[in-house]
Amino acid sequence: MNIVCIGDCGIDHYLPSGKILCGGIAANFSLQARDSFPEGDTITIISAVGDDDAASLVIDRIGETNINRRITALKGASSV
Repeated sequence: MNIVCIGDCGIDHYLPSGKILCGGIAANFSLQARDSFPEGDTITIISAVGDDDAASLVIDRIGETNINRRITALKGASSV
């Protein structure tokens, strides 16, 4: 099966703890799909992030998994 996730990827900033995690509906869905579907199934995420330091958190987190990435860095801040 091929699963394609299209949407936002960004940063979830939890208050008052200050904890910062990869977030956004497309990121959350793709990460959950990778955990839920067999390894033989293909998960692809299509999204955009900013060109700031926060973008690397998203790209690194998704890069830790077996998810195909089509993430474009655009000028500006990543969504929070």
